Amino acid sequence: MLYIRSSKPFKGAVVCIEVDNGTKSAPVYLHRDIAAKYGFVEGAAVTAPRVRAAMRDNERRRATERALYLLEGREYSRHELYEKLSHNYDEELCQEICDMCEEKGLIDDLSYAGALARRLYEANRYGISRIRQELYRRGIDKEYIRIAIEELERDDVSVISEILKQRYSDKLSDGDDRKKTVNALLRRGFAYADIKKAINSVTGDMYRSAWTKDHADLFSIRQKHNCCREKGKQAVNPTSAYPASCFLPLASICTGICIS
Repeated sequence: MLYIRSSKPFKGAVVCIEVDNGTKSAPVYLHRDIAAKYGFVEGAAVTAPRVRAAMRDNERRRATERALYLLEGREYSRHELYEKLSHNYDEELCQEICDMCEEKGLIDDLSYAGALARRLYEANRYGISRIRQELYRRGIDKEYIRIAIEELERDDVSVISEILKQRYSDKLSDGDDRKKTVNALLRRGFAYADIKKAINSVTGDMYRSAWTKDHADLFSIRQKHNCCREKGKQAVNPTSAYPASCFLPLASICTGICIS
């Protein structure tokens, strides 16, 4: 049989319990509510199993407080929360706390997977393979990953086109730069077929815009040329200020830019 030699405040809500076995005493640090629950007051007789149970309850309380503190900051998957807790607590206790959080709806892997997939697609502008990798890395079940990806509202070609216009518009004409751009987009998780469509679309828009402006100016010069010729004035050479590319059909200009 053991007995409580003393019970004194330690830090905050923690008390220091001196447990004596008759020959020596050892300090046990417990939350004051745990100490009160187990009747650990000065002079009380206790058993070793009861002391161990109190210590386990105290550890459970601390792990629970740690989990709640983490979940106040952001959402966690079950795997992420378990990993955080495992730095300080044993496997059994970590599983127990994660089970408790799931039962209370504090963690929900399906909801978490859907919200994270949307953020990665809309904010980070990641492709599906990269999103799948990120969800898997966070310990999400494969079925939940499948559901989260299926529920995404996707237009991959449009997303890639926006990335190209904002970050790679000057790297699409040179072959080496274009290959680097394609590799960068592949690393973001987009499919090669969608990357190809987006590049062809963006480069087509760029050259159509340039072609339209140049030919509009050229048409104006030709009108002046015809007017001067009709009036017997010296005609202006309508091609003098423009390269031969202005007279190439649009298809010829765009074809050289497309990737195979």
